Amino acid sequence: MAFNRWGTQNLTDYDPESFAEVVAPEGKLIRECGSLYGTFASESASGVCLMCLFSYTVLVLSSRGFLKNPALSVFNVVAMFLADFIKDVWRTFWKWPDMQEIRLEERFGWCRKMNMAICSWSIFQGIISMLRWMHIGNVNGIRYLGYAVTCPIKQAELFILIAPIIPCYKIVTPLCALITWSMLISGYVAAMYPGKVWYGDLIEFTQTWDVDQLQATQKAVAVAPAFCGFAWIMFIEIPMLCVLYYTRVGKHNEHDMPKGYINLIVLLVITWAGFPTWWMISSEGQGLITDTKLNGWMFVTLNVLSKGGFTMTMMGANKASRPRKSTVGAFHSAVAPFWIMKLQEYDSGEKRMAPPLEPFDEEDEQGGFMQVKSGFKKTNSQWKSNRGGGNNRSNGSKRSENSSGRSQPDDAWDTLDEGYKQFLQDSGVDPSSFNWAQTLDRVNARSHFVASDYPSSDAIVPGKKVQN
Repeated sequence: MAFNRWGTQNLTDYDPESFAEVVAPEGKLIRECGSLYGTFASESASGVCLMCLFSYTVLVLSSRGFLKNPALSVFNVVAMFLADFIKDVWRTFWKWPDMQEIRLEERFGWCRKMNMAICSWSIFQGIISMLRWMHIGNVNGIRYLGYAVTCPIKQAELFILIAPIIPCYKIVTPLCALITWSMLISGYVAAMYPGKVWYGDLIEFTQTWDVDQLQATQKAVAVAPAFCGFAWIMFIEIPMLCVLYYTRVGKHNEHDMPKGYINLIVLLVITWAGFPTWWMISSEGQGLITDTKLNGWMFVTLNVLSKGGFTMTMMGANKASRPRKSTVGAFHSAVAPFWIMKLQEYDSGEKRMAPPLEPFDEEDEQGGFMQVKSGFKKTNSQWKSNRGGGNNRSNGSKRSENSSGRSQPDDAWDTLDEGYKQFLQDSGVDPSSFNWAQTLDRVNARSHFVASDYPSSDAIVPGKKVQN
């Protein structure tokens, strides 16, 4: 037997039949390199340190002495943004027990906030996957952890959208979410086992149902709860939701039920079926496809179709369920984050948010505030002139100091009467947006409400949508 200069056997001495015994499949090679997890994680961490160091250097050079502590300033801004976002999501999440008594608009608002959290987590998941910090045993652990966080929430959204017609809502909703979470944890545990799910003949097993003939492995035992949970979702939970939606909507206020709900169900069934199917044939499952390069791309594709498609379909259902057009157009300029307003200046297409607000002239009989369509086309000299408060600007066009963006949201929404709340929600304004809104825009929204034909608060019946 010949050996090459590296001390390994020379592959040219093997015949084609024995060549496969020398060159292991990629899936097996990936497992064999699992012990190098610390090396890969350390190397990616060193790259992150390098990026942070030179980012700080660029920040110091760019600030030119205007910031005493540039790194601390950036950290405080990021920490404040994350803290506010997490607090808002957490506070919204724990409203789920009350969804049976809440109008459809607010239930869609709950789902929108959760979808924002799901998409934000997916961003974090992509970064950790790129750094390979959770590739223990060369299995992408953050992928399964991401599924365990996001998929139960998506299941809960299906229940919350039709919460008024769900029997034992406070029991079945967390139960189904728990089943989904357990299913995904079971899948991760099974993926950590090397080898195949079984080594016997599956066709012969289906004919005799002899377990010994299947030659199941420990991986099969670990993944069994996952397939049981998946069967529960597909053959019990989803059909029951469809039955409830078609049979009980008539007994409830039909205006308080979402349109396009079945589209969400169909999308979830199709996209979720792809995950266990691909897992079974990939190198993490039965290993029918040994090319590990396809593994990451297929899971990314399934994620985009599942989470992205679910979010976009939810937005379409929300729009279809609320056909009214917004009557508080100018309000949206106040609730947009500052970075959205900045991006508008570079948006080549149609601006999605309303332009900034400016007061009407004093002699205008309508009062209130108007939109300045040319607000994004002013030159630098015009902006400096306006900021200077010179004679080029009338006294009536000077904005109040209260129109600046809020650094923290307040709880003004909780103090509103029911009639005004319903008016705002039908106009596309949710509680979080209102709490962040500027004072002048709140006054503008109130003036729209007073001028509308909405009934007073005493005439509003919770759960019933007003038709103008």
